[in-house]
Amino acid sequence: MHPDLSAELRDLQRQAEHLSQVARALAAATPVRSEGDDSTGCARVIVDPEGLPLEIRIVNHWQRLHDAESLSAAVLAAHREAVKSAVVGWPGRSPQQGMPDAPVPPRGHDVEITELAERAITALQQVQRRQASELDTPAGTDDGQHVTIQLGAGGLIACTIDAQWATGREGTVISAALAAALRQATASHKAAAAPRSEFDDLLGDALATFAVITEQALDEGEDK
Repeated sequence: MHPDLSAELRDLQRQAEHLSQVARALAAATPVRSEGDDSTGCARVIVDPEGLPLEIRIVNHWQRLHDAESLSAAVLAAHREAVKSAVVGWPGRSPQQGMPDAPVPPRGHDVEITELAERAITALQQVQRRQASELDTPAGTDDGQHVTIQLGAGGLIACTIDAQWATGREGTVISAALAAALRQATASHKAAAAPRSEFDDLLGDALATFAVITEQALDEGEDK
């Protein structure tokens, strides 16, 4: 094997090992959940490591802090604060730096090249079939349709609370409606995210297969 090519392959292998170490370190250091409040303490949102809300609560005395029309904005503000708290929890990060610049490559297993090709074709065909349905943003409502929650890649992207319905109701009642809407939105979001998970598995296997091919090429080069 040409010396330059052998050096490049070894460099790629070292980079792959470094990425694997970084992935393990980040996974161990990422906070399981973070929470945030709006500036008045009216709303509190708890999020997972991806910024998706796990719980949304409104305090019982919310009407002393907000009018009904601004209740939705309070929820969104609390979500932003929760995401900031999650960012601070990342090792070596600050709110000004934001989330990590690039996602960690998924892990996988080495497989036959022909199998990878077949899976890639199948995945592309599935994407074509799902394009129309994926244009809709995952959303959920409570039984009375007084509250609507929309989720996206960044977490909570929209929250609508019927101001007329909310007026005079305690925070526990509004929180229960938000919980019902959130459950529905989360289920829709997971269904929409399923194709991305399939691509992560495919990418992980492709990277693992490349690593094995690289190792074999290096061994063959050293034998010559």
